[in-house]
Amino acid sequence: MKFVDDLYTYYKESLTTDEEDIDLLVGSILQDLSREDLIHLLSELSYDDLYKLTGTYIAKELKAKLMKDWTIDKHHVIH
Repeated sequence: MKFVDDLYTYYKESLTTDEEDIDLLVGSILQDLSREDLIHLLSELSYDDLYKLTGTYIAKELKAKLMKDWTIDKHHVIH
């Protein structure tokens, strides 16, 4: 994706391999993008990349829901 390539070129001298640095950078950039900007970025993805991204998102959300339900169920006492 050209956007990622451009970000890398621009920030490569200041990036570290620390995931927190990258997460902060991405979070900061995403805050400034509109919904239309995000949709435009997604439209540039190949089918395979869009498939992976969507799959990762769905899996993450399902895991979060399961953990939430598991935590709630764990704290309920059944009489």
